[in-house]
Parts: sequence; structure tokens; C-alpha cells
Amino acid sequence: MHPTPSSINRNLSPLPRLLPVPAMIHDLTIKASASGITVLQDGRYKKRYTGSKYSAVDINGQLWVRSSELKKHIECQAAEGEAGKKKRKRKAVDTPAEPPAENPTLEGTPRGDTGKKILRKKEYRVNKLEVRQRLMGMLHTRKGKKELYFWTVTFPKNISDDLAYQAFNTWLTSLRQKKMLRDYLWIAERQQNGTVHFHIGIPHKMSVVAANRMMRTTLTTFSKKGLIDISVFACKRYNGVDIAKNRKTKRVTNFAIKKGAKALAVYLTKYVTKNNEPFRHLAWHNSRGYSSLFTAITFTVSEFIKAGFKEFVLARSVIQNEFFKFFPWKSDPPDLIIQHLAALNNYVQDVVDNKKLVGYE
Repeated sequence: MHPTPSSINRNLSPLPRLLPVPAMIHDLTIKASASGITVLQDGRYKKRYTGSKYSAVDINGQLWVRSSELKKHIECQAAEGEAGKKKRKRKAVDTPAEPPAENPTLEGTPRGDTGKKILRKKEYRVNKLEVRQRLMGMLHTRKGKKELYFWTVTFPKNISDDLAYQAFNTWLTSLRQKKMLRDYLWIAERQQNGTVHFHIGIPHKMSVVAANRMMRTTLTTFSKKGLIDISVFACKRYNGVDIAKNRKTKRVTNFAIKKGAKALAVYLTKYVTKNNEPFRHLAWHNSRGYSSLFTAITFTVSEFIKAGFKEFVLARSVIQNEFFKFFPWKSDPPDLIIQHLAALNNYVQDVVDNKKLVGYE
């Protein structure tokens, strides 16, 4: 029996009518998100709705809350098509392996004086466009009171990246276990003193006092185990978890409200767009709540112009390379795009919140 699109209508927000993929799929070259549009220089988008790591919309415009169901459905159809054909027997041809060379080398691979292969460490960088789209996507998806707060976690000077990431992950796990934290997106940044610190976007309130207390506990445990060269006394007085505030009023800034919109643009420019530092660990990451969001819709050029979206675009490109150009909106993005994505994401989030899908979370 084939899996079918997840359709759960009870106690859920209405699912909007989704757009099917046009017949000329190779013409999908424009991706519109809450932050702007991305125009491909060479290449085409394969999906109408993009961004979600857990859900999918098929070519007929049907939502599959779990993309794995769509994959199984496609595999079932392919299997049935193959079953109607005559099976061909293929004989495996054994090819004798060539004997290894006495002094094997890899052409083009850098080697030291001893002739040993030099392993290059993998580097991670912030995906600026995706971070912006996910933050804006979550901002427009939230129901009721709009909330988005930015936090900064700063560690004592000279703590290594390995230990900073380990302490940060331990702290995040503790917050989730205590039900203090659910959805979040963080990016890493290198301070002038060389120590890494983290900026976190959280779409709900969280106690600053409790957050600092839990980080003190984490660092104190590390100190007692001899993992960090910081005294227990200093760890118990740590106060490096802070929330962004208005410089004049000293009040916590809610970036989700209109007064915080300008501040959000400044924050994203300062801490995301200019963040080019490479890291040996992940440069950014987010919770499933952010990953499950559809962040953009793709269009053909004619569709984009016909819908009147071109008038909303700022002609000056902000990010450009040989593969794409990114243009921000002049001010606010078109309501049609934001409302459509918000309705779709609210539906998916409702399914998750109601735990109607076993094994989804």
C-alpha cells in the first residue's frame, strides 16, 4: 500500500492551496524568501518550496509532512514500473585487482618531507543566506505574540574552541531538558581576543538568571574534571550569558515587533553578513523547529513578473558570485509570499505540536 500525503485537519490551521511545479521546471530560476530573492546565474531549482529538512511538497502541489513518505511513494511507483518490464539478468564480471605499487603515492596530494599524506582539516563557515531566511521564516511563522530575542554566550579568555563548543552544547542540552529552550538558531563568531563566542536567536522568553546559573554549573563541572584551566572559584562567578538590549533604554529588545525590525536588520548585518571566519566545528546550527520551516518559494521569471513581485525588489545586489545574485526587498517583502509561507509553516508546526505524527520528533 502506498503512503499518502499527511492530511490532519482536526484542530489545525487551514492548509493553503499549494502551487504545483510548472511544466517547464527548468525555468525555475528565482527563489523568493522573507529576506529577498536569489537569482541563479547558471542552474535551476528542482523544487517549488525549499528550505524544509523534514517536509516536502510534490510536483502536484501536495504536502508531505514527512519527506521520507514522499520518497517511499516515489520508490513504490518506480518499483511498479520496473515490475512490468522483463527482468534482465546481469552477470558480474570479475576483474582481477592490480597489485599495489611498492611505493604508492597520490598524485596531487601534498606530502611532507617524510612522504606521508598531509590531512587538511575541514572548515565550516556561516551560510549567510540560509541563516537570514530561517530567522525571518520563524519570525513570520509565530502565532499570537511575536517574539524573537538574541542572546550572546561569551566564555573566559583563552578557552579552546574544542572546550567552548563542548561546554556550549552541554549547556544547550541542559536547557532543553529543563524545558527552558525549544527552538533556537546559533552562529559562532571569533572575538578579537581569539576566543569563540555564540549568538543565539530564540523565539520565546527565557530567564537570564537561570541561563547563567546553568552555564556556571557546566563550567564548574568542567573545572573539577580538569578539562579547563579555570578555577572553580572563577567558574562559580561566571556571568557571560546575556540578552540583547536597547542601548538607550537598557530594555530587552524584541526583534519580532515593528520597533525591533530595524534593529534586526542591523543585527543580522553585524553578526551574520560580516561573519567570514572559518571554524573547525560547525559555524552555525539550529533546532528542528527552524529546520522544518519552508523558507522560500521558487518561480520562473514570467511568474515572478506577472505576480508583481519585481516592484518590491531593490535593484542593488547585496551578495553576488559566479553562481547567483541576492537582492533584498526594498522594505517589506510581498504579503502574498509571507502569508503563504506562514500558513504552510503554521500547518506543519501544528502537526508537530499535536504529535499526530509518531516518530516525527
